[in-house]
Amino acid sequence: MPIRPYTPQEVWGGLIGAYFVLNALGTGSYISTFYSQLYLRDKQSLLVKIGAIASPCLLILAMIFLMLDLGLPEHAMNVFLRPLTSVTSLGATLLLATVTITGIQALGFLFKSHKLAYNQVLWLLGFILTVMVAWYPGALLWEKAGIPFWNTPLMPFLFLFTAICAGAGLLMCVYAVLPSHRRTDAELTFISRCSKLAWGSLLLSLILLLGHLGVAAVGPSPTARFSVTYLTTGPFGAAFLVVGLLMGLVIPLILIYSFILRQKAPPHRWAGVTGLLVIVGISFLRYMLLAAGCFG
Repeated sequence: MPIRPYTPQEVWGGLIGAYFVLNALGTGSYISTFYSQLYLRDKQSLLVKIGAIASPCLLILAMIFLMLDLGLPEHAMNVFLRPLTSVTSLGATLLLATVTITGIQALGFLFKSHKLAYNQVLWLLGFILTVMVAWYPGALLWEKAGIPFWNTPLMPFLFLFTAICAGAGLLMCVYAVLPSHRRTDAELTFISRCSKLAWGSLLLSLILLLGHLGVAAVGPSPTARFSVTYLTTGPFGAAFLVVGLLMGLVIPLILIYSFILRQKAPPHRWAGVTGLLVIVGISFLRYMLLAAGCFG
């Protein structure tokens, strides 16, 4: 009997989808903040403070959705207490460590402890941990041997760079709503570097996405090919191409590149528009990669 079109292989619903989105925003905002503050030369920046505080808050929400997806409290506790038993347990432990380190740093900003907030060891640990946590969802999907669509080594790197895009987009939106007297030279330097990081990450995300789809489309697995068909021409194919690909990657690439050519930071309104496009498009893209693998 032929397989019925769009039959679920595995059911991962809205909770894990919300976790993927919050993971991207939380890790990406910290990575973008870490990178951009390197160019400030000890200038005080409100965006650094906002990025450093927002990251652990978003990751705590991500952790809550992950625990809700696991179901019973004892299952959630086992995931966190047995870090080496599975990829899920290792990722949950990394998430907890990241929330701890970035949370300590956020408290430094909140209570105006310059020594704690700008501690270089905390910055470096936070950066390393957030990169690993951003990389983890893609590794989790790659590890699922029963879902051929996810089984390419490009998947973890695709999730890493889309997370950086989403986090940079969030900071661009924050910059857009800052009062005019708050848009100082330090903020302009920050958002200029953040925009360049976003552009590079968007370009890499586009290359990795097309590479991943190409590998799945020409590979030996009919299930993986069916998932590509579902993603590009299925019920949500038009939305994937317009929202995920065009809105989330292509249009922001063009917009940010136009400002890079002029060697200037994007005006605050355009920064907000670009950031919003990136957040919506990347969030939808990440969820559709999850959904496409669940059908075959």
